[in-house]
Amino acid sequence: MYNELCKPYRPNTLKFPEPKFMGNKGNAFISFPVSGWDIDDDFTSYANDVAFDAVYPTSNAVYFNPNSSTNKIDYTTTITTDLKCLVRDFGSAISDTAHVTRFRWNITAKTLSPTGNTAEVVVGWSASDQTVDARSANDDGLALVAYQDNLARNYWTVYADATKFDGSIGGGSFGTVYTTVPTAGDNYFIEQIRSTATAYATGLFSDEYVSSVESQSDVIPSTVQSLRYWKMAGPSTASDPQGSQNGNVNTYLRFADGVTVAP
Repeated sequence: MYNELCKPYRPNTLKFPEPKFMGNKGNAFISFPVSGWDIDDDFTSYANDVAFDAVYPTSNAVYFNPNSSTNKIDYTTTITTDLKCLVRDFGSAISDTAHVTRFRWNITAKTLSPTGNTAEVVVGWSASDQTVDARSANDDGLALVAYQDNLARNYWTVYADATKFDGSIGGGSFGTVYTTVPTAGDNYFIEQIRSTATAYATGLFSDEYVSSVESQSDVIPSTVQSLRYWKMAGPSTASDPQGSQNGNVNTYLRFADGVTVAP
C-alpha cells in the first residue's frame, strides 16, 4: 500500500507569495504584500527629520516641512516669489487610467489677503518634481486646491494638461469648483480616483471614508499623462505679506496604482 508519509521531500516545489515593491519605487525595499497599497505611509517610521526629508524632498523647508516629531508634513504658504514644493517620487510614471490616493489634510490657520492674491495649497499627482511648484512652469497633474484669498474661494479639483499644476490658465482654472469653502479647522480625509483616461474624481470625508462631505468629478483630457510625483505645492508668482495658509497632511499617505477601488 502507498503511504503518503513516504512521499519524497522536494524543496523546489514549495510556493511562496510573489514579493512586491512597497513604498517609494525609486528607493524601494522588497516586502511581501500586506495592505494592497503601493504606498502605505503613516509617517511614523522615520527616525528623524533627515530620514523623513529623504523620502519627501522639498524645494524650501520654510514652506513644506516633514516633521518626524509630530508624524506630519507641515506647511506654511505665504504669498512670495519663493519656490514652494514638496514631492514623493513613485520612481516611475503611475497609470494613466487607474489609480487611487488617500490622505488626510488639516488646515490649521488662514490669513486673508485684501489685495486678492492667493496663498493656495495644491495637493495631488504631478509629472514634475519639487523644482516645479503650483505656478512656476507648465506641468501635467491631477490635484485638489485649497484657495486662500480675499474672495474666500471654495475647494477646487483641478487638472493640468501642459498648464500650471494648479490648473490655472487665462485667469481661470481647469477643473470643478466645490460648494465647500476651505476653513481653518478642516481635517478632511481625501480620496482621489482616476477611473479611466478621461475620468477623475475627488471626495472630501469627515471621517475615514464613510461620511462624505462633498465629491466632485472632472472629465479630463487623456493627454494628462506621465504623472510620477505626489506633490504639495504653493505659488511663487506674487509678493504680498498679508496672505497665508497653514496646515499639514497627517495620518497617512496611501496610493494604489492600476486600480479604481481602494484595496
